Amino acid sequence: MRLLKKAQLWKLLLFLVSIGAGLMTIKGARSSHDMVLHRGQALPAFRVETQEGERISRESLIGWRVLIAFFNVECEHCTREIPMWDHLLSGYPKDSLTAIAVSESESFKTRAFARQRSSRIRYITDNNHILKKLFKVKALPTVFLVDREGHIQNTLIGEHGADVSRRILQDFLRRSEVGSITRQTQRNESANPIWYDPPPPCDKCKAP
Repeated sequence: MRLLKKAQLWKLLLFLVSIGAGLMTIKGARSSHDMVLHRGQALPAFRVETQEGERISRESLIGWRVLIAFFNVECEHCTREIPMWDHLLSGYPKDSLTAIAVSESESFKTRAFARQRSSRIRYITDNNHILKKLFKVKALPTVFLVDREGHIQNTLIGEHGADVSRRILQDFLRRSEVGSITRQTQRNESANPIWYDPPPPCDKCKAP
C-alpha cells in the first residue's frame, strides 16, 4: 500500500513538473514574440511621410545605411539623445548614412523640436503609435541601426551618451562599409538589444 502511494505521489510530482515546464515554454515564446526588433531581423513593411511631406517606406531605404530613432519631445532622455545623434552624424558625409527620428508627440511639438536642430535628421510624427508597434518599441529613446539590405544590426534602448554611441556607430559603419553584415556574423553575435542601465525613469519613456 505504501509503495502504491509513493508511486502515485511520484506520478503527481512528474505531472506538475511537466505543467510547469510547459508554462515556462509558453511564457518564453511570448516574451520572444513581444521583444523589440533586434539584430538580423528585417525592417517591417511601412509607408509614412516626413514633416516636409517626403514619402519614406521600407523599400525606399534599401541600399542605404539607416538610423531610426524613436522619441518623445517631452522625454528628458530623448531631448538629450536625439541632438547628440544629430551632432555625431554631422561628422560623417551625408551619403554615409540617412537618419529618421520618429516622434510620438503631436505634429506641432515635433515641428518645433525639429526647427531647433539641423536638417540632417528627417522627422516623422507617429502619435498613433503605428510605427512604434511595428518595431515593438517598449521604451524611449530607442535607436535602430539598419544595414543596406534592410536588416537591423543594432538596437539601443535608453540614453547611452556620446562616447558609447560614437563607438557603436563607428563599428556599425565600419562593418557595413562593403554592404550588409553577413548572416554568419549575425549568428555568431548576440541578438540582445543594448540597454541603458538603469532603465530610463521618466513616464514619457514607457510604452503606452
